[in-house]
Amino acid sequence: MGSYRLLWTCVKLLTSMHFRLPSANPLNLQDLGYSGEPVQTSPKAVLDFKGGETAALKRLKSWIWEKDCLRNYKETRNGLLGVQ
Repeated sequence: MGSYRLLWTCVKLLTSMHFRLPSANPLNLQDLGYSGEPVQTSPKAVLDFKGGETAALKRLKSWIWEKDCLRNYKETRNGLLGVQ
């Protein structure tokens, strides 16, 4: 019961604080070192994932429902354990 109270106290404390990002000079991609040039895919890349939520949901839908890969996930995952 003590750890629950501690957790609840922390949650209440964190939710009572108002964290705000400074709005004067928000970061942009150039501030983080991106030059604006298109990103080149590495020739060593095995998979070419498209970014974004829509593309991710499309991959997930395909993987679970169309390819039915979820059925064998545990065996596949367990096969990846250890040094290859």
